[in-house]
Amino acid sequence: MLMAALVCGLSLGVTSCKDDEKEPSEEEQEQAAQTSEKFWSVVGQLISYTDIVDDYEGKTFETNVGEPADNDPLTRIVATNTMEAAVRRYNNLTGANITATTATHTFSDPEVGTLTWTKTTDGTSWATVDVNIKQLPGLQKIVYQSFEQGNDNGKFDGRAYYRFGDVIKRSTGTASEPEYWICVRPAFGKEGKEKSHWVNIGVLQNANIYPLSGWKKNPGVSFWLPTKLGEDKVHMQNFAEMLYAISHPTDWEKNLTSLYTKDQEMFEDFEVANIRYHNQFFWQNVQNAWVRKGIITNILNLSGLDELKEIEQNGVHLLYKGYSWPINYAHLWEAVYTNGTDSYKNMHKATYTEKPEVDMRTIQGNIDFRQGGSKYLNNYKEFFGDNQYRWVIRHATGKELSSTGKFEVRQPIPGTKVVYRYYEDVFDTDDLLAEPEVTGDRGYDKAKVNQFIGKDGNLYNSKDAARTAGTEAVALVVYVGKDADTSDDKEYHGLAVALEYADDGNHVKWCSDAENTLFFQETKDKEQATWPTQLDGIKRTTHIALSNNNCRAAYLARNYDVEDFDPEDYDMSDWFLPSVGQVLKCLTTSPWSIPITYKTNSDYIVTITSDNMTSILGRWRGAMDQSTWAFWTSTEYTKDEAVYVNFDFTGKNYIHKLLKSQTHPVLPFIAF
Repeated sequence: MLMAALVCGLSLGVTSCKDDEKEPSEEEQEQAAQTSEKFWSVVGQLISYTDIVDDYEGKTFETNVGEPADNDPLTRIVATNTMEAAVRRYNNLTGANITATTATHTFSDPEVGTLTWTKTTDGTSWATVDVNIKQLPGLQKIVYQSFEQGNDNGKFDGRAYYRFGDVIKRSTGTASEPEYWICVRPAFGKEGKEKSHWVNIGVLQNANIYPLSGWKKNPGVSFWLPTKLGEDKVHMQNFAEMLYAISHPTDWEKNLTSLYTKDQEMFEDFEVANIRYHNQFFWQNVQNAWVRKGIITNILNLSGLDELKEIEQNGVHLLYKGYSWPINYAHLWEAVYTNGTDSYKNMHKATYTEKPEVDMRTIQGNIDFRQGGSKYLNNYKEFFGDNQYRWVIRHATGKELSSTGKFEVRQPIPGTKVVYRYYEDVFDTDDLLAEPEVTGDRGYDKAKVNQFIGKDGNLYNSKDAARTAGTEAVALVVYVGKDADTSDDKEYHGLAVALEYADDGNHVKWCSDAENTLFFQETKDKEQATWPTQLDGIKRTTHIALSNNNCRAAYLARNYDVEDFDPEDYDMSDWFLPSVGQVLKCLTTSPWSIPITYKTNSDYIVTITSDNMTSILGRWRGAMDQSTWAFWTSTEYTKDEAVYVNFDFTGKNYIHKLLKSQTHPVLPFIAF
């Protein structure tokens, strides 16, 4: 293909091309491309991405930024919660580097026009930007303004139809290649937001591909490079932080609420004061849904959750803005968001770079970005030379994605179908008028005996119910009441037992050094009548495990580890060996209320012969898939003996004393 024909077909700043015209020189072509890129790097942020065209000379465009002011359609209000956010938006728009103390600044470029920043001093807004761009006659002023300062962009309250992380698809005309869009900033009245914003990291459309095939300077090699992607650093930042929140929900919230030395924003422009609506439990729910719905594998094109979690070390690499023009070399613009230190937690450390010039004549194989949604592909290798995840990113508002050109906060986007939606898959509700729910209340105050606790911290009525929700059960609730544990500062009111033994079936000694392990030496410890009041398994286990290395049972219980589940993330206790009093609480409290008979002067201290014992223990045994239910407690009977529980389902079930040197199972408990 002749370069002249290619230039004629794509225009890119060249307004006309006739058969008898001389082919533009490489320098002229490059200059045309640079001029177009410079224009769209600014104007592309102020109009709909669908309006970006190659030949913009002599054309006018309708602005898409913010919402029109009530009394002046030429002024657009951009909902902005802080001065810092307003500064970032202006810097992103112009490439300037002003600060919150900058009073005035003017961006001027003959190919674009002028934008003049003025910091507001009367408290009615953060700042204004006077706009003079001839292709945007309908935009004269931008006002960065918070809801409290008077903007009415967020006119609604309650729940919007979409939330962070929701995924929709729309047809591209080819049934096998729908577009998938991920919500990176929902409409949210409490933040003064009435627009929804979405990103696409999937297959690029033809309009976003610069094809170069059979290049005479490198015969037999073809390139398909990104072009006309536009630029929106605000929502690229949102996308990067959202991936971190989904993959590391606990750390994400901790960084925002504990580690920062000053008030920080969530994403680009959400207030930490509203974190209760988007806290770690919300993100854990989104994570579960993304795994369950295959979003991580099918849309992000990663192998699974573990690979997504690697962004903590590798960051998020996005290709954006590109206006490709491979004459002798090509540029690609890359944004890298990393989890730095101090105020840069949560992928807030951003680096924007124009990839150093790559001489396309040196490329040995094809470069094909048409599969823009993939992570690192082999055909990217020669261009980047590393194995980092990369996505080519496009941004759109809900209105732009709508087939009707209209967007209503509480309605689905016309022409799209839901892949995953929080208000369907996690929190099923049709009540969009109510206040957004505060996530994190997992219903422990309504927990019932025989419910299961999942890896996500939620309660389930069965193991199958947990699997259906995309998680696994890790513990069975065996007691609910006010006396779960009395030796800790927290008010635990429930006990749950692990579904697997901590010793992996290799029974262990309670302790091999009995002389130095006795924790409570008071006579009352041997008085069986006081056992129901000794609800101190957490304290006993911690003391024994830390004070004597020979106490293997307590050590194994305290260090019991379940993959992808840390009970402290859900305000539970660490795993522990239950005291005999806690075991008795499980048996003697409703719904079982089993009578206990003590036998003095006998190895068998408690014998349980209740008729319903078999059904109770059958439930517990079945939950663990075990033929027996037996385990050490943390209660010592003497310096040589500890209390052991043995339910063998023969009709004679015992709690009795054994020598600490004997080997038996370890079954950890947690308190909630």
